[in-house]
Amino acid sequence: MRKLGIHREINQSEETEDVSFLFVREPYSRLLSAYVDKLFSPDTVLWRATGRYIIQNFRSNPSEPSLRCGHDVTFPEYVRYVIHSQKTLQHRDGHFVPTHDHCDVCNVSYNYIGHLETLREDMAFLLNVTQLPGIHGPKSFDSHTIAVNADWVLRRMKEKIRTCMTMYEACLRLWKKWHIRGIISKTEPLPVTAEEAETISLEDFVHLAIQTLNRSGRKEDRRRQKTEALTEAFASIPYEERLQVEDMLTLDFALFGFEATPESVFPSVPAQRHDNYSYFDLSQAYNGM
Repeated sequence: MRKLGIHREINQSEETEDVSFLFVREPYSRLLSAYVDKLFSPDTVLWRATGRYIIQNFRSNPSEPSLRCGHDVTFPEYVRYVIHSQKTLQHRDGHFVPTHDHCDVCNVSYNYIGHLETLREDMAFLLNVTQLPGIHGPKSFDSHTIAVNADWVLRRMKEKIRTCMTMYEACLRLWKKWHIRGIISKTEPLPVTAEEAETISLEDFVHLAIQTLNRSGRKEDRRRQKTEALTEAFASIPYEERLQVEDMLTLDFALFGFEATPESVFPSVPAQRHDNYSYFDLSQAYNGM
């Protein structure tokens, strides 16, 4: 997070008007998103910098490939690391610390704080307030996200990824990331075989993903996948550790107006899946509703 300022051109006779604002994300969703983007989905930079540290310090009897690559950190291991790093201030990573550590909200007088969950409405409000010409509200970024994510895995990081996992697993992790983020319907399995994944071009993979996006149904329906993935992830965390996460994020809840104990993280009754699909289990594809 960073401070964002909007400044409009004025005549010398006018006073300068600055509007400072920031957008924040629901804290539990942000915690999961950082894990999915930086550790679950292929990212050899974060695997080396943080994944190997997590496996070395928060896994019993780690394998040699895991210690060497840091590529297979689980969500429970990640949460234990985040809790420990916040308590001890050791090996902290900016991707995983609470939002208030970035934005210095106690010392910066922001005019507005928006939520990413209501980005379209909040941006429309800010554009109306600032009266900036030629700027329009946000559009769908799903196609752009697919292209950028795929380029990272199938071009920029491809050879380094190969030293830690097959390209099929890398593609599967990327595909599940798009399920978790509600970009592609979870009813759409990865459309390449293990053999095809080793040689498929970036262009062909992106083409397949965009075709899948176009038949994935309404965005509103896919958005529910985000909540399902969040519920599944935190269901794997012992209750006492969830309480520690809540305590760690207390300031974010208080400063930004989010609920500290949402049903998705602290269900009143044990969460039950309505199908056999797991967002994080790489041993299975979609098994049907």
